[in-house]
Amino acid sequence: MITMKLLKISILTILCSTFTLNAQESKQHVFSLDAAMDFALEHNKTIQSSGKDIEVAQKQYWQTVSAGLPQVNATANYMTMFNYNMTMEYEPYPGQKIEMKIPMKDQSAITGNVQQLIFSGQYLQGIQISKVVQQLAQQSYQLNELDVKENVSNAYYLILIAEESKEIVKQNLQDIEKIMQHTQNMYDVGMAEITDVDQLRIVVSQLKNALSSLENSIALNYNLLRFHLGLSSTDNITLTDKLDYFLGQQLYQTVSNSTFDFEKNIQYQILGTQETLSKKNVGLQRWAFAPSIVGVYSYTEKILKPAFDSSPNHLLNFTMAIPIFSSWERMSKVGQAKIELEKTQITKDLVKDQLLLQENQLRNDLTNAIDNYVLQSDNVDVAQRVFQSYRNKYEFGMLSSLDLTQANSNYLTAQTNYLTAVMNLLQAQLKLQKLLNTL
Repeated sequence: MITMKLLKISILTILCSTFTLNAQESKQHVFSLDAAMDFALEHNKTIQSSGKDIEVAQKQYWQTVSAGLPQVNATANYMTMFNYNMTMEYEPYPGQKIEMKIPMKDQSAITGNVQQLIFSGQYLQGIQISKVVQQLAQQSYQLNELDVKENVSNAYYLILIAEESKEIVKQNLQDIEKIMQHTQNMYDVGMAEITDVDQLRIVVSQLKNALSSLENSIALNYNLLRFHLGLSSTDNITLTDKLDYFLGQQLYQTVSNSTFDFEKNIQYQILGTQETLSKKNVGLQRWAFAPSIVGVYSYTEKILKPAFDSSPNHLLNFTMAIPIFSSWERMSKVGQAKIELEKTQITKDLVKDQLLLQENQLRNDLTNAIDNYVLQSDNVDVAQRVFQSYRNKYEFGMLSSLDLTQANSNYLTAQTNYLTAVMNLLQAQLKLQKLLNTL
């Protein structure tokens, strides 16, 4: 009796532990589209990596700055000559030599020195280049933010489209199953042909396959959204925004009427920063012709002194490095930097032209998507009314099953075309928003 009680307690403990572990591994997340984009900007792996690039650029900036700040170093040394005696001979009188031995004592000292860069044009230019590199890293981060927002939005829309399509197929399946059952009953009493039942059974099978395919597609799209959000595959996601919400806002109309300023486009801004960087690099190479000045102060504390000490404790030294001739190496570097600047300027102008062409194309795509959305929306209403009318006539024996299944196929095709038009509309809106830098 005691053993069974202990066994029940052990099983209950294991079940509770398993439930707790699963609860810890699987997290529940509820997202609107805006909340999903905000979450992705914090947890997306690409964004996190891009943030590290900004940190690296900041460290590189301070590394450059520190090269011109005081550099303090200290050394300690000890030297022994193993009691060596230095021999010296001299002649106080002609023919008389005197030999003198000087013992070489052990020596030890601690030396500290301070080095300061007084002037270097390349150093000053290098600081400016480091600042531009920081700006470039920040702009790359902003571009990655736009990419992540676009990817999250696309995945969000795909899930809503697939779920809407699933509900349509599911409802249609229920309707066709009812019609098939009605037809089966009519066949049982001799009022319908077996071909009518078979025809409807085929439609039911096709709808079930379509429903299964849509469920797989929804699961795949949820995994895609988890990836962009930086979530684990075991985390559960609930979406709060509905497809009607985005269509009801008619944001696509606002985006379609927005003006385009190519200078606000992040890709164009990045090229502008790269142009500035190229200009700074030209200046960096030109400063290689200028002299640089370094000052060094050192102090030596002598712990063990030699018998004959001729070195001072304090030393101050100024060094000016003057470039004279480098076999045209410096001139070649300046020429290369100028060519790179010209290439960057050409690329910048080319991208400007491409952006203006892209704007026209995306506006046309959005306009066409809006027109097609309106058209397909009307087609759905018509196809739905036709199918309902055919269904009523079929139940009264006024139509064949072939006519009914054809009307049903037309209705589902219209729904598919409508949802495709909705997805194309939302994607066209997204692309133009990204170009306008308004995501």
